[in-house]
Amino acid sequence: NELTRIIPGLAHRSVSSIKEAIFKGVAAAYKKEQRPYMIIDLERKSSKALGAFMLTKMVETLFLARLMGINPFDQPAVELYKAETRKIMESNL
Repeated sequence: NELTRIIPGLAHRSVSSIKEAIFKGVAAAYKKEQRPYMIIDLERKSSKALGAFMLTKMVETLFLARLMGINPFDQPAVELYKAETRKIMESNL
């Protein structure tokens, strides 16, 4: 088919093997270009584990913003989308 002609090695591959190749390719490219990246592997795949991870990243973001002198609670674009959402919600009542 057309896709396997464009991308050699794709034929007879499972979706999971393609995803794994993409994952490894991205990591290799970032490493080669000395770009920062992080690989996260949650031991448990559950809503509780994901929530704990997300909370950790939120707190990390707050500390990073503080170090950079940015107020993460006063971002104009965030306030703009909130105002626009309120207008839409009020007009649909």
